[in-house]
Amino acid sequence: MIGRLAGALLATALCAQVALAQAPSSGAPAERRALSPEQKQKVHEARKKAADACKSERGDAHRDCMQREMCAQAKDPARCNERVAKLRDAHKKAQETCKSAQADKHRECMQHEMCAQAKDPAKCEAQAKQRAERRKAAPKPSS
Repeated sequence: MIGRLAGALLATALCAQVALAQAPSSGAPAERRALSPEQKQKVHEARKKAADACKSERGDAHRDCMQREMCAQAKDPARCNERVAKLRDAHKKAQETCKSAQADKHRECMQHEMCAQAKDPAKCEAQAKQRAERRKAAPKPSS
């Protein structure tokens, strides 16, 4: 479960980096701009291209390959790699802090710790709660 959370965070960060790198610059702050359909398509294509390049990899090697491929497509690959490294460090720090949390409180602890390092912790916490509500409301996949 932690691997999925980390993967989801990294994939979101990488997709946002690619989309923002390809987005035309406007006066609005980056976090307030919604992706246009064209930008969403570019992100989808970039992710598909990365997934195709990394389809033979599994586990950590797949994650690392995806990060390399997505950052290679970014406007500023070095900045993308720095951002991903920063997110990984923050995740490791949060894991260390939350390792003693019981299973039912672990996700909440991780969200709190990751949001504590965000530019706007209150906004991050609110978004985390929205994601949690969507997860609870989502239909369970049938096996």
